Amino acid sequence: MDNLWLRPRQTIEHILSTRPRHLVLPLAILGSIAGYYGLLVSGGAAGLLADWRSWLGFVLLSAVIGIVWLYLSALILSWIGRLLGGDASTLELRAVVAWSAVPSILGFFRPSADPCRAEQRERGHARRLLRSWSSDSDFGRSSFSC
Repeated sequence: MDNLWLRPRQTIEHILSTRPRHLVLPLAILGSIAGYYGLLVSGGAAGLLADWRSWLGFVLLSAVIGIVWLYLSALILSWIGRLLGGDASTLELRAVVAWSAVPSILGFFRPSADPCRAEQRERGHARRLLRSWSSDSDFGRSSFSC
């Protein structure tokens, strides 16, 4: 894993030359879940996932979107690459797109990805930024309670 951070180009080249299908679908799925969860948290809507059924629906929908996006983005990148003289296959581009999600996935599992901490931190930033504009003490409050 250190190689991915310290020598990303060589790591991706190694993956492409040895096992281009390795972990591609799981990384695409986890990357999609992490990305959409980050959007919910940053939008103050993480409280929508308070129920296990909501979480299940969110995970399943994110997984489907992640797989569709993996194939669609590889196809689009292939077309653009060919216009620019590139020769990467869609298989190689799917691997590159999937492995590029690793930082998002790891960010999802770090402790600060906790929705309560993230929302409190965002509320604090917004309050400090807009303190001089608003005297409303409820500024930044959302339906999500920690």
